Amino acid sequence: MKKAVLKEILAYFFIVLMAAIQAAVYHVFIFRNDFAPAGVGGIVTMVQYALHFDAGYLNLIINIPLALLVFFLADRKYALRSFLFVAVFSGMLFVWEAVGLYQYDAGESRILAVIAAGAIIGVVYGFSLRMDSSTGGTDFLAALVHKVKPQYSLVWVIFVLNASVAVVSFFVYGQQMEPVILCLLYCFLQSRISDGILKGFSSALKVEIVTDKPDELTEKLLSGVHHGVTEIAARGGYSHSEKTMLVCLINKRDLPSFKKILAEFENTFAYVSSVNDVYGRFFRNNVL
Repeated sequence: MKKAVLKEILAYFFIVLMAAIQAAVYHVFIFRNDFAPAGVGGIVTMVQYALHFDAGYLNLIINIPLALLVFFLADRKYALRSFLFVAVFSGMLFVWEAVGLYQYDAGESRILAVIAAGAIIGVVYGFSLRMDSSTGGTDFLAALVHKVKPQYSLVWVIFVLNASVAVVSFFVYGQQMEPVILCLLYCFLQSRISDGILKGFSSALKVEIVTDKPDELTEKLLSGVHHGVTEIAARGGYSHSEKTMLVCLINKRDLPSFKKILAEFENTFAYVSSVNDVYGRFFRNNVL
């Protein structure tokens, strides 16, 4: 029980920390360099630039009704954790401004600010999602749509929103193409990095081998790549002959050794696919 409570406390602490970091990134890299990031963050950034209405207030105004809808209609825990992120992010925008946190003026090299912001917020977003939280905005919309229409994909909705932010930034920032390009670059970096974090750090390769010499090949694999092997009975669709399929998870660095072993066996073929994450016992010399 104490362990579960401690885990919950650490989760909320981590969410607060991620929100404070994201607010610092907006203050240091985004507001000073005249470009809009993705989603709702891009909207509040452009409104602050054009109308001088504080992004912290507008972020709350947009997210409060969305958080309430998610709380009552979809997922209460997700709504609470996500709104905590939103509230801390909005509050820390005022704090960083009040304490005079350094702002990076990239000048003619605004792409450096975009790279820094996209990379850091990509990390923040990825870890927030892994904590069953989010940064609000479009994620609240995603939760609502998934509740009503779970078969729908929000890829196009999010794409249209981000594309709209990019187009509008052309007019907000003096009818220049550079803010549009910077917005698109930010979206790319943030999505790629957060996607990598969501997929996990325990990536591997799954090897599936069809062979008529399973015992010899298994012995070679166990001694050569040092990972367990699972045998599955198989039957050739063309020849109708009895075969064996060997399934093995290997590290990417083991691939050259695997290819060398496979070359020793005729009438054997294999295919390799990527595995985003591995759970359970993925240790050397353990039979799966």
